[in-house]
Amino acid sequence: MFTTSKYERLANCLQIEFMISALDMFLEFNHKNLYAKARIGSIVTRYAFTRYQLMKIFPCSAAANGNVHMVVHGVGCLMGLTRSQRAYVPEYIGLPAIAHNIAMIYFGNIMIGNFVKEIISKSYMEKSKNSELSAILEAASHKTGGLAAMRGNASQVYDHYEKQGFRFIRSEFDTLRKLVKNFKNAGAKSMGYWMSHSFLATLREYTE
Repeated sequence: MFTTSKYERLANCLQIEFMISALDMFLEFNHKNLYAKARIGSIVTRYAFTRYQLMKIFPCSAAANGNVHMVVHGVGCLMGLTRSQRAYVPEYIGLPAIAHNIAMIYFGNIMIGNFVKEIISKSYMEKSKNSELSAILEAASHKTGGLAAMRGNASQVYDHYEKQGFRFIRSEFDTLRKLVKNFKNAGAKSMGYWMSHSFLATLREYTE
């Protein structure tokens, strides 16, 4: 856990972890992207990566890479982050690729997260009630090939949607619509406004 004030707010923040995971998945999906091979190493670097994503000199900023900026804040919007909802929408962004990535990453992370929780829960049941948390996580890690291996499921999630022609089912679209409906005071050029209009309109055409 971080002890310095610089990172205190980011430590153990599930929303930040979700966004970082979303960025990891985006980079994995888009191999032709200039920054696709920019892996995030230590945990400090990962948090700093998110913290400074809007700096113009940073590869994830709206000025340097509008597509990554849109994907990161698009997922952030769905997670209910006010900062993401107010983020600037750059011009000349690629649709429907951006909308598809945001939706796939959001649902993909939920799928993977639920799978990890299930593995940990089963491991807990197999252990006595007096077992330490570390023992539970270790058992879960052995069963999954290491919790870090869950990253590998990102490709499986992508393959899942690719087989469907990158189309979504009605229940998935309804879930996104309910989330976007909660956005408040979204300015005309903000991510919140874009998600409420262009994002949903684009995905509606790809919903069965």
